[in-house]
Order: sequence, then C-alpha cells, then structure tokens
Amino acid sequence: MNNTMKYKGYQASIFYSGDDAFFYGQVLCTNDIICFDGVTVDELERMFHEAIDQYLNECEEEGKPPGQPICGEFKSIIPPENLAQELLKYRDDELTPHEIDSLLVACGHDLSDKKDDSRERFWTYWKSHQRIQSTGKKQDLKKAI
Repeated sequence: MNNTMKYKGYQASIFYSGDDAFFYGQVLCTNDIICFDGVTVDELERMFHEAIDQYLNECEEEGKPPGQPICGEFKSIIPPENLAQELLKYRDDELTPHEIDSLLVACGHDLSDKKDDSRERFWTYWKSHQRIQSTGKKQDLKKAI
C-alpha cells in the first residue's frame, strides 16, 4: 500500500481519519506548510493538485520562489561501533568476517577505500565488549558457586 501522492515534483503523505471519515495529506520536504483533504480518493487527489497549483500561483504573485521539494539521495552511514553494539545485544556466537563485511557495506561503508577503517573499528569494539561480557558472566558464575 502506498501512502503518498506525487504531483509536479512534490510528494505528499496521505492519512485517513476514521473518526471523521475523510482523507487528509501534507506535502513533504518543503519549508512551507501545504495541506489538503477529501472524502474520496479522487477528491483527495484533485485537492492535492489544486493545493500545489494554488501554492505555485501564490508564490508567483508574491514574487517569492516556491519551496523546492528535496530530491536526490541521502547517504546515511552507521558507525561500526553502533553496529557492533546492536549485534552484541542479539548475538553471542562467532561472526564471520564475510558477515561483518556484508553488514558494514549495508551500513554505508566503502570497504574498498583504503582510508575506510570500519573493519578495524568494528572488531576492536566487538572484541573488547565480548571480553567485558564474558568477564561479567564468569563473575556471575563465581557468585553463584
């Protein structure tokens, strides 16, 4: 199910209010607030188009440039320490270098770049925290005996 609509490069998030029995939407990624609503999907789409057209006309009348929707790619890189920390919560078995390399690439790291030290950072964090966890487990065993 797609909860968005697009028109003239603008994208809107669509919601449904069961209490009021109507759809409403808001245009995403602009500094201006552009909202619209409708009882049917066809009406909602028509109102979305009208809201964008009206917004563009008002900007032109005011001599103000319309807010441009954000487009392009957004690259997010998860630090290897955060990856190791999350894996430590759910796995205590051995990880293969291939598994870690795959996860690091999925987290945005370029392992072919000689300046990328994410492997070393991951393994340093992983090994130091595994030692801490195993030391804690040994101490718990000693207390139990």
